[in-house]
Amino acid sequence: TPEMRNTSLQLQGPCYPVIYPSVNVFWSCQFIARPSNVSLQHWQQMGGVKINEGLEIDKAIHNEINSHSAVLKRYMADIGKAWPVLIVCGGILPLFLSVIWLLLIRHFVPGMPWITVALFNVLILSVTMFFYLKAGWIGNDAVTPIVGEHDPYIHVYGRELNHIRATAILMTIVTAFSILASIAIVRRILMATSV
Repeated sequence: TPEMRNTSLQLQGPCYPVIYPSVNVFWSCQFIARPSNVSLQHWQQMGGVKINEGLEIDKAIHNEINSHSAVLKRYMADIGKAWPVLIVCGGILPLFLSVIWLLLIRHFVPGMPWITVALFNVLILSVTMFFYLKAGWIGNDAVTPIVGEHDPYIHVYGRELNHIRATAILMTIVTAFSILASIAIVRRILMATSV
């Protein structure tokens, strides 16, 4: 449609016209090859954004994708899509688990310190492994800004991947500290449960 063509010429998705090979990054057209003079001439004749050289189009796209308003818009869209998960995992599931926890405290008093320490360490270790998965350090499931199908040899990294990698490193430090603290309090737990 003419509307889709106009949004594409402003470097917004969908990627139309197909003058350059492109990939859909955060619903914006990210070009994966340097434009030739002929394709650049066609781009300008169609009314595309003014471009001086091959790198300028990349700079224009990156400035648009990384602007504060675009990042905030993406985060709000993610919250809008994930609201059922937030309600279940942030409200209903914790309420159910807290009732189970109270029942465990009532019926298994001597074992509760050990259950608490073991569950805490397993939980923090699994959260750390999740961040390692999403950072791409374990497996091939790294966070990517590319939307939909794309060539597997194209790698576009956004600032979100850097945030997840920094969080994975932070969680590694927190996990190591918590496991060492758990080992350090074993004697105190033994003294407390023997009373």
